[in-house]
Amino acid sequence: MEGRMPSLKEYVASALLADAPGWLVIALISYITEYMKELLSVAEAIIVASFLISTIISSYLICRVAYRDRVKIGLTIGLTAVMLNIFFLSIFGRIPIFLVIELLSVQVFGGVLGAYMVERKAK
Repeated sequence: MEGRMPSLKEYVASALLADAPGWLVIALISYITEYMKELLSVAEAIIVASFLISTIISSYLICRVAYRDRVKIGLTIGLTAVMLNIFFLSIFGRIPIFLVIELLSVQVFGGVLGAYMVERKAK
């Protein structure tokens, strides 16, 4: 595996992997909150946490393949996940602008954190 960099397919796959659990959580929470209005205050924190965890995992897995520029790759994964997330959420429904800003910061941070974890492990 040494001496190889991630391909375009791997970047797209990592962006989908970073977004898919969050989309499932959004769908599940929207279904549950129809019946339990008390969960609305907790829903945002759960959504943001699911995007953070999935982006860290996605970035970690892809950055393990790379032999250099891991932080740059992690940043690219975070930004790609944000763009894909905004694209799909704008198609399927409205999303509040404050949640977009939160997801932008969380996914970029998660991508860089996953890359940093690989970088620390490689030393």
